[in-house]
Amino acid sequence: MDLVALQEIRWLGNDTLEKKNCAIFYSCNPVRHVLGIGFYVSSRFLPNILLFEPVSDRLCWIRVRGKFRNYSIINVHAPTEDKDDERKDKFYLELEIIYSRCPKHDIKMVLGDFKSKVGREENNHPFAGRNGLHEESNENGYKLVQFAATTDMIIGGTIFTHKNIHKAT
Repeated sequence: MDLVALQEIRWLGNDTLEKKNCAIFYSCNPVRHVLGIGFYVSSRFLPNILLFEPVSDRLCWIRVRGKFRNYSIINVHAPTEDKDDERKDKFYLELEIIYSRCPKHDIKMVLGDFKSKVGREENNHPFAGRNGLHEESNENGYKLVQFAATTDMIIGGTIFTHKNIHKAT
């Protein structure tokens, strides 16, 4: 694999760790070994990296040169369902700000762990498909659908038909 989004790295600070066969771009808590996200990039793919921007221990993004268009890939690790609404709202506000800063003509992808259950409710369409694992969304699922609606994106894990065993992470 040439590019992998990582969650729960649990390192300190923001940096790039370069090894012989890869580089790891990371954005972690500056003082505690908690959370932390980043990207693994193979050395073969490294020349295609245009930009890496650490935002917090829950958000970072990378810009990749493509053949016809560039890609802006945002990596997320959302707060869990039991966290307070203020923390969740702050996370989604930061995510929307980062999304809006991505170049307009880039292909945009948001990857990571949203800690959400997106149900098959009719009001989730057309931003979520009918092939999700869950019947009903949880609060984080509704926030994810709202983000998808705001940014005109699609929640890809709910679009394609798969066996239930392949829908869970």
